[in-house]
Amino acid sequence: MLRLYTQNVDGIDTRLEPLATAIPLEEKGPWPKTIQLHGGLDKMVCSKCGELSDFKADLFEGTETPPCSACEGMDMAREACGKRSHGIGRLRPRMVLYNEYNPDQDAIGAVTMADLKTRPDAVIVVGTSLKIPGVKRMASEMCKVARGRKDGFTAWINNCDEPSGPEFQDCWDLVVKGDSDEVARHAAIP
Repeated sequence: MLRLYTQNVDGIDTRLEPLATAIPLEEKGPWPKTIQLHGGLDKMVCSKCGELSDFKADLFEGTETPPCSACEGMDMAREACGKRSHGIGRLRPRMVLYNEYNPDQDAIGAVTMADLKTRPDAVIVVGTSLKIPGVKRMASEMCKVARGRKDGFTAWINNCDEPSGPEFQDCWDLVVKGDSDEVARHAAIP
């Protein structure tokens, strides 16, 4: 397996050692096996200073968004010197919501381009509706490259119908409409 591109944010896949990822994602390789397209819940980030830290669920138990301790420290130091406050940022999970800026977008673009250049011989798309434009484009481009090889193979595995549109014309060698866990069980994949 060359790469797992995932839209999952729960981090279940990246907790498996062979599928570990890097946060933030570096723009230059070598890249990890798993690329999180929308971030994940393993890290949290400050909305003001960008401080990255491990996710701590207990900080998010109340109704208030937790303050950033790095910003609080900087603010206290400023006030001790007689300077005005610059404000304190709030922590949030480091994941990308729809139409938000992705801090890893340049790195994701770089790894995707590098993977396309390797001319993958198989692309398996599982469990996504391909509604997000960037993911839709990436899957379409990867499939075209794989299908352009004499020995290339592409598969669509999903509960919903395969995506339509000109970019998905003659895209799949195999279409399996069904639950991905059930498909894996029938294929005897753990």
